[in-house]
Amino acid sequence: MNSRESRKVYVMEQVFKGFMTASCAAISLNLSKRQIFRLKGKMKTQGISALVHGNRERKPAHTIPDDLRNLIRQKAKDDYRGTSCAHMTELLLEHDGISVSSKSVIRILKSADMPLRHKHKSPSKHRSRPRKDLFGQMVQVDASPYDWLSDGRMLSLHGAIDDATSRVLSLWLCEHECGMGYFKVLEQVIKQHGVPASLLSDRHTIFVSPNSSRMSVQDELMGVDEPLTQFGHSLSLLGINHSRARSPQSKGRMERLWGTLQTRLPVELSLNRCISIDQANLFLADTFVDRHNQRFAVEANSAGSAFSPAPDDRSLELILAWRHQRKASSGSVISFEGNHFQLLSSSGRIEPLRTKDHVTVVKTLSGDLKAVFNDQTFNLILAPQRTTRIPASKASEMITDTPRKPFIPASDHPWRKYPKPLEIQGGKNRSIINRILAVSDEFLPKNPI
Repeated sequence: MNSRESRKVYVMEQVFKGFMTASCAAISLNLSKRQIFRLKGKMKTQGISALVHGNRERKPAHTIPDDLRNLIRQKAKDDYRGTSCAHMTELLLEHDGISVSSKSVIRILKSADMPLRHKHKSPSKHRSRPRKDLFGQMVQVDASPYDWLSDGRMLSLHGAIDDATSRVLSLWLCEHECGMGYFKVLEQVIKQHGVPASLLSDRHTIFVSPNSSRMSVQDELMGVDEPLTQFGHSLSLLGINHSRARSPQSKGRMERLWGTLQTRLPVELSLNRCISIDQANLFLADTFVDRHNQRFAVEANSAGSAFSPAPDDRSLELILAWRHQRKASSGSVISFEGNHFQLLSSSGRIEPLRTKDHVTVVKTLSGDLKAVFNDQTFNLILAPQRTTRIPASKASEMITDTPRKPFIPASDHPWRKYPKPLEIQGGKNRSIINRILAVSDEFLPKNPI
């Protein structure tokens, strides 16, 4: 018994023996007089045990069973290792049909002395940038290298998030941070929602050209203030206002998204048996993004959308692509990646080109090659191989198959000035040895000391 229950036993014994009245006992124990008479009656039949609370050593009805506690601990060690307690409650409900609160999971893991992924921290004091008002008014893009497939490889996950709602718009996994990943992300955003009003990124060379001092003639004619990268050209053609962040805090919503995904996504990919990049991209597009938005997305401050209507698929294919400038040579031929091509129109006719005509070669995301000339789109076909004209004087030498005559030195050649070597029997290199001996006899003194 604790001190409070020991005091109750002493007072009730005094009442039971007649040394203390019920009124005094009620004041001493802070109980009613009626309760004192009830306890006195129980003591006559049950003894001192009647003063112990009836719920002593009895588990509540909502207590989590021991076998369920052991299962949660085992899941935290194996399948759900490294997850937060909140994420573990979602996984237990989805995959195991177990409904427990995150607080219960914390207590179960703490009782087993198991480390927790996240610990409570006091909020940092900083002033956050206010959200945009409309959905699609600003889209943040970035890439994060991490062991997403839990196989030891550092892969880069490209993503886009809406600033007004924290809604993930697209995720795409690649081996490295590259233009293909950002093109895929932008393609998914445009096809599902439309063209965003603005885009915020870091200052990677995919977005900012390192050759800031050089300007092409085409960029100057278009009125561009600085040279554009391949991705920048696509944003310019779509009319998207591009902003560059100078610190990670400027795109804080994107950085916080990576912190959330790095604890949740590897476990999700492992549970869904995604062992390749293609399987992971399919799972992200079909399942994970929608479920993540249901859990973390918020409502925008204003109703409506800032997304513009998306262009048709054919135009979008030419916009989200790599563009290269080429000059035509004689024969209406352009050179690209070590091959010679000709422009084929939709009617099947070869487009005639003058020498040094400017042609834009477009390489789409699927790897197809197109050409843009005079605001028209053409397919590219391999040009026939050119035959090289050979002079008649050299043609006869190339055709003859007669062996060359051996070279015979002239009579006054330096080789003929050496004395004839002596005959030495045996040895594979006797002619060389004889020549060495002849030279040594010429320079050695006649009468050695």
